[in-house]
Amino acid sequence: MIDPNNDEPKRKLNLSFKEGLATFHGVWAAVDLITDFAIYRFLSVTPEQAHLITSGMMYGRKAQLLADLVGRSDHPKRDKILGALNWIRGGAKRDIVTHGYHKQDENNITFVQRSYSGEFKAVEHSFTNREFRAHVLKLIERGVSPQHT
Repeated sequence: MIDPNNDEPKRKLNLSFKEGLATFHGVWAAVDLITDFAIYRFLSVTPEQAHLITSGMMYGRKAQLLADLVGRSDHPKRDKILGALNWIRGGAKRDIVTHGYHKQDENNITFVQRSYSGEFKAVEHSFTNREFRAHVLKLIERGVSPQHT
């Protein structure tokens, strides 16, 4: 509980983690936009048609569509794009980071993934601060790096 007579916080906030989480969400917004643009390019449709196709579509469905389009293409970087896209779809742990509860101490952050149907399950995904920073950097590398375009 916060004591209004004490200016010192009872618990030191880990700004490194907070910055990492903010960066994760900012990069994810860019990944989502890049995915929409890639669908537009691979379908060779007008911008308006691409908007109709992708607006309101959940990311998982967009990623599946893009993976199918890339996989059927003769793009020179097809394998690199698919590798990055496949990691983003599973390894980025976006739903866990975004929708899970989290707890932290000075050295670790744990995201609690909860089941959304059926038998209730809670699975913890823990990172040290260094591991979480590395995870965010990997998302940047795989999600928005020009080497995969």
